Amino acid sequence: MMSKILIVSATALLTLTTAYANDDDKHTDKQASATFKAMDANRDDRLTQNEVAGDPTLAQNFTALDRDADGYLSKKEYSAAAGKDHMKDEKEPRPY
Repeated sequence: MMSKILIVSATALLTLTTAYANDDDKHTDKQASATFKAMDANRDDRLTQNEVAGDPTLAQNFTALDRDADGYLSKKEYSAAAGKDHMKDEKEPRPY
């Protein structure tokens, strides 16, 4: 009986933890999307070096983040960078 209670409790905890992590990822995705949209001055769904100039960290790493080397950051490239930033210690301020 005790082992059944332990298994049910562990399963419930795992389910809650997974749900919380998914909600946090969705929040991060929404925040990254809103920030991308705010920086995309000409609304062409890509960022240029000029458009990211106000963010020193992003501007400094622009070339490395531009995976396809087309001179722009796509939403996918930007989201990947934001996701990596999300993995940092939350006490550290996010540059974007």
